Amino acid sequence: MLRFRFKSKKNEDVNHISLSDFIEYIEDDNTGAFLYLKLGKKNDIVPVMNKILREQMKYQIWGDFLSCLLIMELFVLLSRTLKQEWEQTAKNRNLKLSEILNIAKTYIDNNYQKELTLSQVAKYIYLSDSYFAHSFKNKFGISPKSYILKVRIETAKELLENTDNKISDIALSVGFSSQQRFNDIFKKQVGVTPLKHRQNTKLLRMNKETY
Repeated sequence: MLRFRFKSKKNEDVNHISLSDFIEYIEDDNTGAFLYLKLGKKNDIVPVMNKILREQMKYQIWGDFLSCLLIMELFVLLSRTLKQEWEQTAKNRNLKLSEILNIAKTYIDNNYQKELTLSQVAKYIYLSDSYFAHSFKNKFGISPKSYILKVRIETAKELLENTDNKISDIALSVGFSSQQRFNDIFKKQVGVTPLKHRQNTKLLRMNKETY
């Protein structure tokens, strides 16, 4: 009987899988090591397996030679299948991760005014802090922490330009615990203080109305 051996990376145990079991898909990791084959791929591979078995049962002089050729064909098919399945799995995983990161971005957009931390956002989408930070930056080109600050500053700019709210109140409304920290980060990102930005905006509007 043709059998396949799978070695576990966790405990070094070896699973001896029969031909019939080999072509079945068992989703639960506790039940053993199996290869999932889609119907099209299964229809390509199973006939080759059956040919090997038939040659082994004939006991003909050229049987071993033919079996070796068929086994080579089998493993070519298997290698192609594994490669395609791995690529598809990676693609699906990336698509799923992309959706999760979009959820995280939306969560930040809707909760920036709170005391939001990287760990809180990562926990919301069930990812580790480091993996979330790395993946978020790869997708959006900015770290989660920087994005939180960016959303807060952009919202603050709109409030400074379109309302007469106190700067201290604006700082608190966009998630800063103190006006001084707000002033420092605002100037670092915008180039001027919040007060100066409001003054510049009013002056620009006055000039437009004059002309």
